[in-house]
Amino acid sequence: MDTWRAIDSVRVVRRFSDRPLEPDHLRRILDAGRRTGSSKNRQDWHFIVVRDRDRLAALSKVGPYAGHLVGATVAVALVSPTSRDHWDLGRAAQDMVLAAWELGIGSVPATVYQPDLVASLLGLPAGQECPYLLSFGYPAEPDVLIRPNRSGGRKALADVIFAERWGEAWTDTPVEPPVEPPAASPPDDSATAFDGATLARLDKAYEIEIETRAGPGATAHRTVIWVVVEGGQAFIRTVRGPASRWYREALANPRIIATVDGEALAARVVPAADADAVALCSFGLARKYASDPSLPAMLSPGVLGTTLRLEPT
Repeated sequence: MDTWRAIDSVRVVRRFSDRPLEPDHLRRILDAGRRTGSSKNRQDWHFIVVRDRDRLAALSKVGPYAGHLVGATVAVALVSPTSRDHWDLGRAAQDMVLAAWELGIGSVPATVYQPDLVASLLGLPAGQECPYLLSFGYPAEPDVLIRPNRSGGRKALADVIFAERWGEAWTDTPVEPPVEPPAASPPDDSATAFDGATLARLDKAYEIEIETRAGPGATAHRTVIWVVVEGGQAFIRTVRGPASRWYREALANPRIIATVDGEALAARVVPAADADAVALCSFGLARKYASDPSLPAMLSPGVLGTTLRLEPT
């Protein structure tokens, strides 16, 4: 996931699954905090990892908005000397949040309103304080990781930017950059791609019809499906998962016929098992079919493995 995509798509997650954080994932999050720049390179922070359920429950009482700590898989307490401001802690916290998001891990901050209680629970020495805690965990609702941003969820640039002085309108307001999909894995040398005009037609078409056969000479079956184009590649996926007839036939006999706006295209399907390709397809589906009630089913974990690249023969 590139930096802008992480910044633009990250969201607060308050409900977590019971799945423990993978050790490498937790280390990556903590390393993100450690690697954050700090004022004069003092690095005078400490991070306390809390996994004990009773301690997490007790920490949830340190403020009126800390209840999510009860369900956290892991909490990270951000600790610094009481004589310091919290600028560096905020930078470290955001780096950890973004590193977690890249790994499919949600998070939410809690502000400490009872410093004496948190100091007691964490055994902080004199001169050290914990103003914030972060809850981490794999989301209870995995589709939050690829859910499109809510329209109007953030103020427009023109509403928060001034030019030179307070109140002076910024007259050169650019269009906010679009959410970029994750970078595609380079296809292997044998892969080919449709030309730009065909990709544009596939992207514009709401649905296409594909004709599949279990093998040469077998009965042809026609199915209407969604198609998306991302990263210069066309993707299809079945909402019915691996049991889908057309999907099983396409795997057995990859050469298919795709009909787009009445024109038949000779094509083949190639399994897109790599994580980047699956993410590209999910991003494209969320972009193209955001208002369709069937979208959540197309993004559910059980169907991700049926992602296929559509290529010309």
